[in-house]
Amino acid sequence: MKKLLWIVAVLFSLAVIHSCISKSNIDIEIPPQQKEIIVECFLTPGYPAALTLTESINLDDELDLWGLDNAKAYIITDSGAIQLNGIFSWDSARRVYVNYSSKDTIHNNHSFFTLDITNSQGIRLYASTNIVSQVEMQNINLERNAITVHYKTSNAGEQYFKLLASIYKSGKHKETKFGLYDQNDPVTDSCSLPWKEYKADADSVVVTLYHIQKDYYEYLLSVRNASSAYKDPFLTPEAIKSNINGGIGIFTYYTFDKRGFAL
Repeated sequence: MKKLLWIVAVLFSLAVIHSCISKSNIDIEIPPQQKEIIVECFLTPGYPAALTLTESINLDDELDLWGLDNAKAYIITDSGAIQLNGIFSWDSARRVYVNYSSKDTIHNNHSFFTLDITNSQGIRLYASTNIVSQVEMQNINLERNAITVHYKTSNAGEQYFKLLASIYKSGKHKETKFGLYDQNDPVTDSCSLPWKEYKADADSVVVTLYHIQKDYYEYLLSVRNASSAYKDPFLTPEAIKSNINGGIGIFTYYTFDKRGFAL
């Protein structure tokens, strides 16, 4: 039980860093635990591969995430290997911090991708993913208490989606919310993000729809559910659904469509 709660704390902290919603320091009191390697690697057509590789460190009863330097990281495809180079940067398109990235952009003409990482201590981590089709938002309804998106994809493959909306006031970010959607049964072409009176404190909104892998959908859902249980002792903790062999996290490919609107 303690082990699971500790892992949830790690992933919840990483999620806060990636969302960049708050820049305040976060203190989490946890019992001493063994180190855990955390991997989040994202592939998107037209963008360089982005890898965040960290290790959880328990110091003075607080949780720290340390970036792992000097790792050898490659993405293996059906046409060769793509090297990921160490570089700490803020990826404004994805709104994430990364410490490894590819020189070239990712293409959608590969049949598979395999992530292969060996850290400076010789520990190997690996995972695999496939492509999903491009998603296009056809209509966006900015309702009073919800944002509803109608969309289309280019094929009838797996239909998992993440809908994210960020509101702004005078150019400053105010809040971000997202929803996860399994649209396979029944198959639909729309999703709605409930958000009560979001227009009251905003003058613009940016809406992004992601077509995601089932692995990523289950990973995000399990982290969200486990985070809720971590904060509520009456809820049963849920196992994190990771696809990383040798660590915890996600390696995934997604496509997206993004639009901005004045309110």
